[in-house]
Amino acid sequence: MKNPELAQTYRTIADKGLAGFYQGEIAQDYSQRRKRASFG
Repeated sequence: MKNPELAQTYRTIADKGLAGFYQGEIAQDYSQRRKRASFG
């Protein structure tokens, strides 16, 4: 099984550290997905 989005997430964390996770594109994407799930 392949999961390209997860692989990209791991690459971002490896390259940018926790700041890349909590403050970068990953955090923004997570926030947007939460809003869509909450508000439909």
